[in-house]
Amino acid sequence: MTKAISPEEAEAKNLEEKARQHLRDREYEAALTLFAKIMDIYTRMGWQGQVGILKKEVERIETMQKFLAEKSTSIIQKSDQEKANELERNANNLLKKALDARSQQDHQGSLDLFKQALQIFEGLNFEYQAQKIRWEIQKLEQQLKGGGAIPIQESIQNDPALRIEQSRVLQDQKRKIQESIRERERLIESKPREQVIPKKEATAPTPEKIPPTSTPEPPTYVSDERRAKIERLRELEEKRRREKEIETKAFDLMDHAKKQADLGNFTEARTFYLESIKILEQCNWTNQIDVVKREIAQLHFREEQSRKKEEQEKLRKTAQERDFQAKLLDLQRKTEMEEKERAELRRKLDEKRKAAQDEHYRQREEDIRKEKENLAKIDDEKRKAKSPEYVKKVQLAEMTLSKAQKFAGAGKINLALDRYKYLLEIYKELEYPPEKVNEIKERINKLKPS
Repeated sequence: MTKAISPEEAEAKNLEEKARQHLRDREYEAALTLFAKIMDIYTRMGWQGQVGILKKEVERIETMQKFLAEKSTSIIQKSDQEKANELERNANNLLKKALDARSQQDHQGSLDLFKQALQIFEGLNFEYQAQKIRWEIQKLEQQLKGGGAIPIQESIQNDPALRIEQSRVLQDQKRKIQESIRERERLIESKPREQVIPKKEATAPTPEKIPPTSTPEPPTYVSDERRAKIERLRELEEKRRREKEIETKAFDLMDHAKKQADLGNFTEARTFYLESIKILEQCNWTNQIDVVKREIAQLHFREEQSRKKEEQEKLRKTAQERDFQAKLLDLQRKTEMEEKERAELRRKLDEKRKAAQDEHYRQREEDIRKEKENLAKIDDEKRKAKSPEYVKKVQLAEMTLSKAQKFAGAGKINLALDRYKYLLEIYKELEYPPEKVNEIKERINKLKPS
């Protein structure tokens, strides 16, 4: 006989299936909410054992949830390299604003922005960018103090930006001189050829052709001087062009070196810096060479720091992974133990529930048996309370039964069969219960010859 499940128990089982599905989907909050509802149902039903099992399950889920949250937080933390890159971007933005302010003649604002950018680059140990900004700050401070511009020779050697500006100014001056020379040559060429003859020919005896009032033109050595100036300007222009090419190439190499260093490729960065030194040596720019050498020295420091950081990060990850595996194993062991405890508790609860059901069925059968006995007693009492004729028939039935038993015991089968058949008719008249009637029929069948 199968026991019917109550609506509350069915609801609890349905909610538990949904909660298990949430756990498989790693939806821990939804699972905890459903487990709380299930515990309320079991509490109302009085199933304290099931409530205890679910409490342990909830504790295990909360432990797992906390552990996964801590692991996720440690993974998503921002790295130091990302912070350094963000600072570098801020410094470059400040540098651009400073240059814009200087172009708008806002020298004080430009100076403040340069100093902010310098502070960031010094904190990042970017010596090359810091040195360039120091030159700009020095120039702006001299202008604000009224000290005039920085001497040309010093600014060419110390400030790459000023060196480019000075080259542009010299080129403008050279262009104006060349235009002036071309204008003067055009005027000279427009004069009569005899006015520009050599000096020896001008002093020859030609009195009949030259008027007495004529004055000689300047000698040819003036034209040679102009040619020499033009040649010097050309040489200067060629020298500036070569210096500009060298400067551009050197700065390109230094930019490549900085990018490689930022990427952690220190060997490539060192190669680019050494190539830029070879190029700068062609112009004898000692100050800039010293700056590059300091950058190379800084590379060694950054490379060592990067190596140490990588080792520390590797050790940290190894320790973190080891700790994670240890916690995971411990959690698995606890989970297995809890599963065993829950299985044992379920087994005991099932045995207890089954024993209670068996006891209930046994008690019910006992009640039914007693009820039948009571009914039989009532029937007997009813029969005894009937008329004298009925009582006589009962007595006759008892006497007939006694004789039939004696004949059967004496081996007188035919006589015994006759008495049992007569007794069967009396039982039917007395309306005895089927049990007694069937009992007499069975005796008759046994005595009949086979």
